[in-house]
Amino acid sequence: MRLPSLFTAVALAAMTPSTWSGEAAGNLLLNPDLTRIDGELPAHWSLTEVTDPENYTVTVRQNILGVPSSVQFVTTMAETSRYLTQVVKLEPGASYEWRAKVYQNGGRGFMWVKAVKDLKGEQISWQRYIFLNSYIGHPLYPDFASARQMRGAGVAGWRTETVRFDLPENLSEVRFSIGVYFSNADLNIGPMSLHKLPAKP
Repeated sequence: MRLPSLFTAVALAAMTPSTWSGEAAGNLLLNPDLTRIDGELPAHWSLTEVTDPENYTVTVRQNILGVPSSVQFVTTMAETSRYLTQVVKLEPGASYEWRAKVYQNGGRGFMWVKAVKDLKGEQISWQRYIFLNSYIGHPLYPDFASARQMRGAGVAGWRTETVRFDLPENLSEVRFSIGVYFSNADLNIGPMSLHKLPAKP
């Protein structure tokens, strides 16, 4: 099911693989570097369900371009959408920053922060998200279109994407999802971090 109207979020490409790790102090995610494996997936992470499982593969990969452990999503139909997810309880009313390393060889990805339940245990409609786009591997680039004409990131390798958000006062339990958004895609997800930001003056 496709999402409703787009909410404002901030996407930044900041640190390089050699200077940033998902295991930074104060990380609120469990197994953020994806190194602890439970069966076929990183421990403490799960996959969203899809109607056509034959149209995708999800693979845990080791030592890809300097990243010890990552999860690769490969989809073969544009109608396929699949995410790696984890639910976290946060402090209501606080501000947070979620970072993820991604290595994209085509298609469109998605970082999605969505409310699970409010403080009364009731469903609540709240979400923030960004799309992950890259023109690396696009059939028009570079022979028929320049980087200036393309949309998305032009990083041939790992890059860092960021979502910053202010949590509503009546919300604590939040689901974090990252993966492929309705496209033929090859997307690798590496270490992640979730940190509380300093209070605004």
